[in-house]
Amino acid sequence: MLKDTTAILVDYADRAVLYKALNSLKRIDSRLHAIIVLHDWKMDPNIATDKITFVRVGSNDHGQLLNDIISKLNTSYVLFLHEMDYLSPAVSSDALKIPAAKTVLGTYYYNQDIAIPYPVLVRRSIFKTIPLPLYMQLPFKEALFSVWLSKVKTHQQVMEEGVVKQSRINRFATTVQKEKMIQKYQL
Repeated sequence: MLKDTTAILVDYADRAVLYKALNSLKRIDSRLHAIIVLHDWKMDPNIATDKITFVRVGSNDHGQLLNDIISKLNTSYVLFLHEMDYLSPAVSSDALKIPAAKTVLGTYYYNQDIAIPYPVLVRRSIFKTIPLPLYMQLPFKEALFSVWLSKVKTHQQVMEEGVVKQSRINRFATTVQKEKMIQKYQL
């Protein structure tokens, strides 16, 4: 199988969770061309591999930075994991597919009674017509991927349960309020 996918991991504040996410990507290693980790850590992570590139975000806009990175990729697909995500043990290289007529494979995150759609595997070509939004276009940075997905026509999306798991779910009241607002983009 061709190495047709670049995985991009975004906003992992906990290194143990990042290592869990990186370890979960081993299940699709036959498809992975590269792994890019966007981070804000003060010191460089201690992982030595030629497949993983660490990009320090600093004061850069995540949307603009990701658009720049994606425009330079030479793979057909981009796999997104963020914050607490890791690939489900049920996912394999063969199972991780987007039907021919679709451009986005997504999943839902649940927190209490809130369901938030999120892109997981995306055909890179869609970013030419629908780039990721800039932070100034968002109510808060956590809305980046959901706001982008709201701009993709629903007939171009396929949603599947169980593709991604989360290490732990943040139950802070502010997080729940943000998730309720993000959910409104899909309505």
